[in-house]
Amino acid sequence: ELGNAPSLGYSMSHVMVLRTLARLAPQRGNDLRAMVVNMSFGEHLGAHDGSTLLEAQIGEFTGDGRKSGVCVVKSAGNSGASGGATSAEIAPGGYADIPVRVSAEKAAPNELGFNTELWFSSSFNHTVSVFDPAANEVVSLKVAAGEENKFASAFSENDNKVTIRAIRYHNDNGDTSVLVRIHRGIKNYHPGTWTIRLVRTDRGPHTAHVDAWIDLLDSRVPTFAGATPERTLTIPGTAEQIITVGAVKNEADPKSVMEISSRGPARNGAHKPELTAPGNRVIGAQAGSETDLHKWNGTSFAAPQVSGAIALLYSRKIAEGKPLPNATQIRAALINSSLGFDGTHDNAAGFGTLDIDRFLEEF
Repeated sequence: ELGNAPSLGYSMSHVMVLRTLARLAPQRGNDLRAMVVNMSFGEHLGAHDGSTLLEAQIGEFTGDGRKSGVCVVKSAGNSGASGGATSAEIAPGGYADIPVRVSAEKAAPNELGFNTELWFSSSFNHTVSVFDPAANEVVSLKVAAGEENKFASAFSENDNKVTIRAIRYHNDNGDTSVLVRIHRGIKNYHPGTWTIRLVRTDRGPHTAHVDAWIDLLDSRVPTFAGATPERTLTIPGTAEQIITVGAVKNEADPKSVMEISSRGPARNGAHKPELTAPGNRVIGAQAGSETDLHKWNGTSFAAPQVSGAIALLYSRKIAEGKPLPNATQIRAALINSSLGFDGTHDNAAGFGTLDIDRFLEEF
């Protein structure tokens, strides 16, 4: 109950895959080898600042961007219009309500509950309370220095169990993480607007900024009232040493970002995504068939085009017997050669759209 949020950011299986891959592609003298890892998956929960376990492993895998011939590409995510991200500002002595709308739509059969995760600086103290749609306080927890109780749980009148777990000075980044889980009742969730209330209890002079995310679910039953498309990148797409790719409708128009394409920036202000690629009706193989094709949408089909461009570059360099660029060099070249690049970053479009010919010309 007191561990990290259920997120790919803490997936040991993915960490072990990267560690195994690192042993498969070493540079041995003149025997040049290269590897591009494409990650077309992700989840909301995590600090969104590149500090989760998996994101740290990506840094190690790429040698913090310095290892020649190794690169990781990640889809930005398809959460731009999901309603799964929001934020709040809390003045000294004040409070903020984060409303979570739960529809009467039946949850997926395998869905036992949903998580909302809050992140804020550990310099601030709060009391976190959860109210059901009838405005009844279900459970509360003091998140402050000296508080030994890091967990609280209670049942609402409609038989929805609500738990709060807090970690101050999280070992990833030193910030505070608060995980609120609302469990399904015997029948379903209590529909309506649930409210997570944060009341400032410290006397600091500064305004507290709180970021919040709802985990990705099959049903999409819960959404934030007042949700924002910003900071909707899925983990591990906020890793510093990963190239994050959004999706555009038209490859010739860098501003035609798909509505579903997740937006940056990262929670620490890092410029993500770096670029976009076509993600509208991309023709690809149909799963379960040896011959059928299908037209796919989303960033999961945009990112592999960037991975493919990098693989082409590596193949050419190996054939020429020339040194392989590292992830830091490749990121800079992808950005500088992108269509529409003018030196400014857009939280949806990145720095521009993939231009494979110009990218290859950079090297």
